[in-house]
Amino acid sequence: SPFAYQQGPRGSRGGCRCLTSPAGAIQFYNAMLSQQTHARLGQLNWKYAQLLVSRDMTAAAASTAKSTHNVPEGHHGSDLSSTACHIGLGRRRDLTMRQDLQLWDGERALSLAEVFHNFKTLLIGFPGGKVCTEQQIPSYVQGAEQLGSLGVDKVVCVTVSQPDQVKQWATQHGFDKQDKVQVLSDRNGSFVRLLGLELGPEGPPCQRFAGVVDNGILLRLKVEQHPADLKVTDIRSMIQTFKDAYA
Repeated sequence: SPFAYQQGPRGSRGGCRCLTSPAGAIQFYNAMLSQQTHARLGQLNWKYAQLLVSRDMTAAAASTAKSTHNVPEGHHGSDLSSTACHIGLGRRRDLTMRQDLQLWDGERALSLAEVFHNFKTLLIGFPGGKVCTEQQIPSYVQGAEQLGSLGVDKVVCVTVSQPDQVKQWATQHGFDKQDKVQVLSDRNGSFVRLLGLELGPEGPPCQRFAGVVDNGILLRLKVEQHPADLKVTDIRSMIQTFKDAYA
């Protein structure tokens, strides 16, 4: 039975002759394999050359571009570190468009429009714990008058927990000042998921973050490298962030 075939002499019957020996078939196979290998290597070399040219052109373009060339308007001054890069498209979005989401003030459900519309708001997200109770939230309560003088209409503090527990905690520590500071519950974590800042299921439920929201539009967003940190979401840092947003 035939193993392969190769082109026969001109005028031979059918233009080919069968290889009836295993040795001939192996020789023919090796020759064909060699031709295919060289052709494949040629294609790979060409693709590699194209890749090098593309890389050099990209590097040349980057060397002449401004540092903010690829940062959309509204992202300047925001946290573009690896911690927060996954929320990049969250800035300059109207949070109130998500009419399916709610935050809770005790037993009362509030739409995002009710929380943010017609206000210049500092949005403070906290994971819960000692830093929140003793440092972060108290500083915003104590600084509410100063923030108001700068144009901040209110401070909205949000954490992922059951509404009754959040209400009890805020009342116990004197944090819930409805005229200037609201402490709200993101009962099922849907709001922090919208921002891309959820954690868990074990440990802190969310990142520690702070943002500037103008009439529902998220203008700036800062995120701590670790939930226990308080370096970029403290009141002093956020006062500067607020000023930068309207500079």
